[in-house]
Amino acid sequence: MASTPEHQVEFGFLDEHIGFQIHLSRRAIWHSIRSRHRLDGGKLPSGYRTALTVIGLNPGIAPKRLAASLYLDPQATASILDRLEQDGFAIRQRSSTDKRRVELYLSDKGQAELDWIKARSDEQEAHLSRNLSTEERALLVEMLIRLRVGLEAPQD
Repeated sequence: MASTPEHQVEFGFLDEHIGFQIHLSRRAIWHSIRSRHRLDGGKLPSGYRTALTVIGLNPGIAPKRLAASLYLDPQATASILDRLEQDGFAIRQRSSTDKRRVELYLSDKGQAELDWIKARSDEQEAHLSRNLSTEERALLVEMLIRLRVGLEAPQD
């Protein structure tokens, strides 16, 4: 096994575990993002900006579909949507074709926030992938998608 820098600990068999490496990578990503950009306006619920983005890219999406696409439970989704509405970014409205159905849209303020998120996201992606070639980055994204799709497939 390769030697580890002094500030790291030995993880033994976990070094070879996909789930563990994804977990550590996710935490390292958030640590890097938070240290580079202190979030303004206080702590936002996990998934807040992602939900705003998905609503903006899928106008009229139902809350249930939003939750499923982001692997969020209904309570977390409700909390995020409440905060997005409170902040003036999202609008919940009844469907014009099925009054039982709720649809989600961005307000003009929400669209402006989405534009800001997109610009910031591009900066973060450049920072996160700075040690990867374009091909390596594309392969990593492809492999993570394949991993997720495989987990969603029915088990034999």
